Amino acid sequence: MNTCGDDAEDLRSVICFTSYFDVANHCGRVFGISQTQPRGYEFPTFHDLVPPADLVWSFKRGEVSWEAYRPIYWSHLGSRSDAIVRWIEWVPPTEFTLCCWERSADRCHRSIAAEFLADLGYPVHVV
Repeated sequence: MNTCGDDAEDLRSVICFTSYFDVANHCGRVFGISQTQPRGYEFPTFHDLVPPADLVWSFKRGEVSWEAYRPIYWSHLGSRSDAIVRWIEWVPPTEFTLCCWERSADRCHRSIAAEFLADLGYPVHVV
């Protein structure tokens, strides 16, 4: 089993973030963090990390810059932080992967979600 980077640290409880399409980096239980999933994928969704659809589409259409997207999504996560913590604590204490559509984490909400969870004290790995 891949351990999302194969770092020397104990990765049993690392939260991995990657693309649906980067199957080699899917570790442990897999959950979606997007409004939709590619055809043929049927992972449960971690809804509190899903960005608002209007924000995603505004960014994709160029109406919202990445610099503006980050604080809006961060605020969205902050408003759900209690639910996010409860969900993470509910998931068995093993490694799991959170997936979205973008192949690269650059300018992708998963990089922001990972930073947010790291600020809450959770070990994360972004691919």
